[in-house]
Amino acid sequence: MDNKKLFFLSGKTYSGYAYKGTGLIVINIGAITDRLSFIAMHEFGHAFCGLDDEYLYGESKYGILYKPLTNCVHLPREDYQYNKILYGNLNNVGCSYKSLFASPKALSENPSLYYYRPSYNSIMSSYRGLVEFNVVSCGYCLAAIKGGDPKSYWPECMKLDTIR
Repeated sequence: MDNKKLFFLSGKTYSGYAYKGTGLIVINIGAITDRLSFIAMHEFGHAFCGLDDEYLYGESKYGILYKPLTNCVHLPREDYQYNKILYGNLNNVGCSYKSLFASPKALSENPSLYYYRPSYNSIMSSYRGLVEFNVVSCGYCLAAIKGGDPKSYWPECMKLDTIR
């Protein structure tokens, strides 16, 4: 990401958006309110850390997330574990989408078709006044800065002001 960019637009659509892992952030100046710090950090999570939204996209219950999966996973017991320690929650279904395109029968027979998020709340979920990343997302941000495996930073993230 040599060419990091921040654009300001005016209009009445989104408050902001970013493309996963590109370094491109767009903030709508028409939507700047007391939520500016939240919007900027949330979009930074997409652009710099490669994170997905940890909320559901309105009525879009089924969809496919861009690979590689980062904070949103199909197998939380495996994907949120590092050195036999679990760093993410196993029960938070819904991360951008509820699941891959699938029938109710297929979902009941194969829970790995669901998307899971690492915590109930975080800066990557809907606005609830939080400005902290969860431990899993923090690992991806540190890996974007330092390089290496995001999971290897989860113990360090546990010591920071993150959501567990």
